[in-house]
Amino acid sequence: MLFLIDPLGGRYALASGTSLPNGGIVAWSGDGKRTLFQARFGGGADFELTVLDLATGSTTSFPLPPTGKFPTFTKPDGLAIFSSAGNDIPARRLGLTGDVQFTFPTSYDLSGAIRGGSYSPDGTELAFDTASAGIALVGNDGRLLRFLPIPASGLCTTLRWWSSDEILAVCGSSAEPSLWLVPSDGQAPSLLGPGHDAWRLPTGVYSSAGSCHMDTCLFSLLRLGAHGTSEPVTVPDRWRFEDVLSLGGFGNRLAIFGAPTSLTGFGNQEVGFLDWFDPRTGAVTPLLGGSVNGGSVNAALMF
Repeated sequence: MLFLIDPLGGRYALASGTSLPNGGIVAWSGDGKRTLFQARFGGGADFELTVLDLATGSTTSFPLPPTGKFPTFTKPDGLAIFSSAGNDIPARRLGLTGDVQFTFPTSYDLSGAIRGGSYSPDGTELAFDTASAGIALVGNDGRLLRFLPIPASGLCTTLRWWSSDEILAVCGSSAEPSLWLVPSDGQAPSLLGPGHDAWRLPTGVYSSAGSCHMDTCLFSLLRLGAHGTSEPVTVPDRWRFEDVLSLGGFGNRLAIFGAPTSLTGFGNQEVGFLDWFDPRTGAVTPLLGGSVNGGSVNAALMF
């Protein structure tokens, strides 16, 4: 069953049974009218993409071009699909029926092969990670605009644009990652704090941390302060030993998803769940899974 859930917890069934798109949901279009699903062909290395029209329920499926990676919608409206770059694999822009509209260069100057690719909010620029030159800021036409400096702490991975002129990147080792804001005009980056990802709420900035050891993943949440400082936020015990992550924020709350053990191989959570969490009060509001609808949440993506 595929549900659309509003911020108040209202649930709207979109598809079920044979009408469900193949694969897992990977992206929302910026105009909120379409979702993108990705499925693997017969256990091989090739993928099929499906675009679901949320107004009509109609679907369009097509193969992702060979070597295509991490597809998402372009911005601002999602009128095309972007397939990211990696290991000398070019990034591509595809039409909503799979036609290749544009292929980006695989490298710029002496930067080495580019990786990833994240659209600016207005869809006019992309941030690519490079092997040796920081972040490459590129126009939608593939033209290199500038290289953006990153911290000296090592390799950085672009997560997404934090605002219209700053990029959120995670840098350093996976054991001790740090979050940085990289200005798109080429100025020096600033430390946001520790963690793997971050979200900005009216009550502050929060980051997710945690690690996996053996068959247990430990989820933790931090409230970030000035100059890279942080303080822990108490989370419910039932989140501590499962594959749990925050999907994003809305108002004063974070959406928290816990995947079932059957999908991840980690933890002891037999039924996947989706909750609202208010970090100010510790209040948890279940949205889907378990006692809410008697089922298990296998995947979730926030608009």
